Amino acid sequence: MASKTPVGFIGLGNMGNPMAKNLMKHGYPLILYDVFPDACKEFQEAGEQVASSPADVAEKADRIITMLPTSMNSIEVYSGANGILKKVKKGSLLIDSSTIDPSVSKELAKEVEKMGAVFMDAPVSGGPNQEQKEREHEQGTQDREGCTYTLRQWGCSTGHSPRPAGLGLKKHGIKPDSLNIADNEDY
Repeated sequence: MASKTPVGFIGLGNMGNPMAKNLMKHGYPLILYDVFPDACKEFQEAGEQVASSPADVAEKADRIITMLPTSMNSIEVYSGANGILKKVKKGSLLIDSSTIDPSVSKELAKEVEKMGAVFMDAPVSGGPNQEQKEREHEQGTQDREGCTYTLRQWGCSTGHSPRPAGLGLKKHGIKPDSLNIADNEDY
């Protein structure tokens, strides 16, 4: 069996922790970072690699998932002094599942694309329950460079939506779980 590509994962809080565990369970080597080092401890004890910064993750992985709680956290992780953009490789796939303002997501996408990498806004629905995370429904707003294939390989179901995603849905009072993306063209 061929070895799987390492996955960078930044943000191991209530939502990120079970998602990273799911990737680990499916045999993906992880390169992890969290602003709170204790969040990485159980992964390190399981043999996964812990990075010293988001830039370190970007230097070691060309597939990175970010799961951060606020727009400010996302800006710092991507654009800060030790951010992803300091070391991101051309052609890298950056999948952002953070709960952030859509305008921040769009700005980050522009910055990532200037570096020759691919940014995918892929908000998640549901809460931090382990079983629920394993059935997580990714509602990516883009499908470029094999993003859907990559997400499916990681055990995520996928959908494509021309509508706002993540916080954009919340601002309109729409629950992501209630959308039937395949059948509903109206927004």
